[in-house]
Amino acid sequence: MSEDLRERIRELALPLVKARGLMLWGLELVASQRPLVRLYIDAPKSASAANNDEEASSQVCIAADLQQCEEISRDLGLALDVDNVFPGPWQLEVSTPGLARRFFALEQMTAYLGEIVEARLVSPLPTGQNGRRTWLGKLSEVTDASFSLEPVLITEDDQVQPTAEPAVCIPWNCVRKVNRVALFPKAPKPGKKKA
Repeated sequence: MSEDLRERIRELALPLVKARGLMLWGLELVASQRPLVRLYIDAPKSASAANNDEEASSQVCIAADLQQCEEISRDLGLALDVDNVFPGPWQLEVSTPGLARRFFALEQMTAYLGEIVEARLVSPLPTGQNGRRTWLGKLSEVTDASFSLEPVLITEDDQVQPTAEPAVCIPWNCVRKVNRVALFPKAPKPGKKKA
């Protein structure tokens, strides 16, 4: 779907989201017979950040609640209809980004330094990584145009293990999708000690 359509939907959604003290985390458009709009909203930890996109996108957020998602879904649905954005039937989903949140901009990643993320690339990096398009690692740096990962492995019980691979710098323009990895390590059972 076109960037113009994405911007049109964003312009309709942004005032509805900000009026509730929330922030627009991201917007996905899925082209199909019935176009699908996915809007991700969040509640910044600081109330002043809701009106400042740059400040809000660079801090860890707390989740918006179900009622807020329903209100925005209702209001945005009406706005999309009134503005006649889609000529035929369409679908709308409004939710929070969740624990495994997708990052839609580099500045969103700065609050998650030290976290494990997975990056899927449009094409392999030009640095000769054997055609590798998926990277899993600890987020170690975010710049204006790229981010760096220290590659890791995740065990079956969600334990993080570093690898011998060097850190990799991934330009943002090479990214197809990048998201935080939600881990739930299993705690050892009481009374059981490793031999």
